[in-house]
Amino acid sequence: RKMTFIMNVLDCTLGTIGIPMNLILTIAIIFAKGTHLKAYSLILFHSAVTVLTEVIVELLAMTRMMAEFPYLVYIFEGFCTHIGTAVCQISMQLELHLMFHSILLIAVSFWYRNVVLTGIYPSFVKTQSVILAILLPTILSTYILTWSNDSVNILPHFYPDINLSDVIHVGANFNNHHNKIVGVWTINAPMVAYGFIFYFRRQVHRTRKMHSSLLRVSHCSFPRQKKAQALSYHALLPSLSILGIFAFLAQNLGVQHPAIERVAYMSCSIPPAINPVLTLYFVGPYRR
Repeated sequence: RKMTFIMNVLDCTLGTIGIPMNLILTIAIIFAKGTHLKAYSLILFHSAVTVLTEVIVELLAMTRMMAEFPYLVYIFEGFCTHIGTAVCQISMQLELHLMFHSILLIAVSFWYRNVVLTGIYPSFVKTQSVILAILLPTILSTYILTWSNDSVNILPHFYPDINLSDVIHVGANFNNHHNKIVGVWTINAPMVAYGFIFYFRRQVHRTRKMHSSLLRVSHCSFPRQKKAQALSYHALLPSLSILGIFAFLAQNLGVQHPAIERVAYMSCSIPPAINPVLTLYFVGPYRR
């Protein structure tokens, strides 16, 4: 219970930062002036709303994930436990969708910057179409996730003294064909996103002229070195979510601890807390 309290405090701290900062960023995006920001602001608006919702559902669920492949077992310790199992399940599924969508949106933002460097400004409609294209597979993979009752048999294996009536728990069997699709998407979506992010990040800095063009478009008032840092920080943010992958691998190797179980999902709340701060700091119109 002590570890649960510590992890809950960390979760609430991330929420205390992430919720107001993303609300402020959303308001700044809506009221910022400048037609040059219209399409890019659409990406940032989607991102802000996505991660804002992600932080909220993480506070609702506060999911502990136990892995004994092909089974995954989830215990919920968030505010949803005062409402019901269905709310906990929906919150976790929604968070699963949002965490991958937010990473893909960062890849889209780097795609936009790279296209702008070529002298082409993607239209509002084209940008929205790209966002919808990455939205569909994450929605589908979330929708087809199928629950099972395996948690009843597996939880006592991890915690022999557990009273199942005291916790809200569910399971997922990845021998299920629907869940296999979810598993494939879960593994490949971040890899594809990271690949695009670092490819476009490299393209942005290919030449001094191209980089200067991006800085003019961004309308920032910082030295070039700090603007380069902004891109680096933005590119590295999704990699914080790799903590969740390490937690999953550690459990399958037999390393079991309540903190590791919580990190699998809580780590995905770190980028949503940091990203709006970086955006507000480095993007001039929003900062003003």
